Amino acid sequence: MSEFNYSLQCWTVDGIIQRCGHPEAMGCECYGRLHEGEKIAPDSCEECGKGYNRAETDSDYCGDACHAKATAPRFEVLTNTFCTGWVNLWTEGDEPHLFSTEAEAQAEIDDLIKDTEQATAVGDMSEAYDCEDYRINELEPGESPTIQSEV
Repeated sequence: MSEFNYSLQCWTVDGIIQRCGHPEAMGCECYGRLHEGEKIAPDSCEECGKGYNRAETDSDYCGDACHAKATAPRFEVLTNTFCTGWVNLWTEGDEPHLFSTEAEAQAEIDDLIKDTEQATAVGDMSEAYDCEDYRINELEPGESPTIQSEV
């Protein structure tokens, strides 16, 4: 059966990745070109051993509801604000941004601090942000992110 795999952005026939149709001169590096002929095979969930397609989920878990804690983003970055204390000001659109791992959240804080240090060095900012103004909070299952209330 021929179908388009939307998460990988390539065509497959009976689970085999097909070469893209882009012209050779284009020199593309799309998934179909790079993985032509590979079989999309199920992997095993680290939690329950159930087979699933890791390439489609980009996770070490099968995605069943019983693994929601393992797969749901559980960490937030809190910013120490002068008026309201520690709140999650990191957003994606109108929603609080959550991280899957503590290391991922820490890397974002480190990148922010580094960026502000560079901006200060070239004169774009008068003072770099202080890493002491940021901390990581692990959310318990069902716990809502710490957001700033409307003023």
